[in-house]
Amino acid sequence: MTMGGSFDLANWLWLTIIAHLLSDFVFQTGKMVEWKKEKKMRGYILHFLIVFFVTFLLTGFFLKEFGFSLRKFHYSRTINNLLYNLAYTSTIAFLHIIIDLIKEIFANKSPKSDLIMFFIDQLIHLGIIYIAWKIVVSRYLETININTWSYHEGLKNEKSLLFIIVYLVVLFVAAVLLEKVLKMLNIERTDEKETNISRYIGIIERALIVTLVSFGHVSSIGIIFTAKSLARYRELRDDKFVEYYLLGTLASLLIALVGGLFISHYVFSQSL
Repeated sequence: MTMGGSFDLANWLWLTIIAHLLSDFVFQTGKMVEWKKEKKMRGYILHFLIVFFVTFLLTGFFLKEFGFSLRKFHYSRTINNLLYNLAYTSTIAFLHIIIDLIKEIFANKSPKSDLIMFFIDQLIHLGIIYIAWKIVVSRYLETININTWSYHEGLKNEKSLLFIIVYLVVLFVAAVLLEKVLKMLNIERTDEKETNISRYIGIIERALIVTLVSFGHVSSIGIIFTAKSLARYRELRDDKFVEYYLLGTLASLLIALVGGLFISHYVFSQSL
């Protein structure tokens, strides 16, 4: 959203999306997910608190550093910012939990349905965030006097926020997505400890790949796969493991490549 040639409140939206990704894919534990599947309220309450506080802190940071700040301290304006952020954050957190409750009602044990529900769930979350942002921001703009605010390099900060979003998606969202894809194809690992180790390896692997691609060192990716294959040499004799290894590795590579190319061609190229 632009106003007066320099008003850009998109960073408020990007920070809310970062808060969503952190709340759903980083700070939400496996135990919390189990509680929610078992329809235990403590799982939903804990998740609500995480969504609320993470969103409130990040969007509050926007109002101070990424968007606008008062040239002179003004008590009523500070209270106004606090109230708008509380309304915005409460709306986001409340609707987030409502969506999660509805999702569990329609949950299906079928891996294919679970994968489809995952995409639908995330699209609805992002849609709600966008709608809430549009409504709150439009009302917020009506309450401020442009002449009393100074702008903080919005475009530069926006690139930084998009950079963070890409990394969160590639590292953590992809980890959940790949697990669901492997379950759907019935080639998941049965050993829970082994699955957790593979997940952490995948996160580190994608972090390395997206970083190398972002900085133009695509040829170095081969070293990662050579080291990974040597570590798994004995297990590669098992046909079932080969399927798991190849699909997981190639899908992980694809996601990391797309993320790295987006960063190098959009984030880095326009910030130079």
